[in-house]
Amino acid sequence: MGKRKRKMCEGCGLKHLNYGLESEGKAWWCVGCGEVEGVVRVGKQQMCEGCGLKAPNYGLVSEGKQRWCVGCGVVEGVVYLKKWQMCEGCGLKHPNYGLASEGKAWWCVGCGEVEGVVLIRKQ
Repeated sequence: MGKRKRKMCEGCGLKHLNYGLESEGKAWWCVGCGEVEGVVRVGKQQMCEGCGLKAPNYGLVSEGKQRWCVGCGVVEGVVYLKKWQMCEGCGLKHPNYGLASEGKAWWCVGCGEVEGVVLIRKQ
């Protein structure tokens, strides 16, 4: 079996489809050709509510919804909401340090300056 042929942009015919009319909910144009009034990004991937350019990873704990990218997520109470665990201290970096007795990483290098904390994951 061959590869499934993917539809290309209606404007240039060179790039993959990402943008379309909001009323239709179907993609017709690439990002370059999609600069027509009323055209929005269509598809599975949600974009940042602040800039609309990056995938959202941050949001409010109370909502549990990813709404902003790291650059736009400067609102107080915004935390990293992806599957990957973040540092228990700052919530901004991936943890590599933890208690030797537990064997689980809880803190990043900056926050892991507590007595008894050891490197759990290699950086």
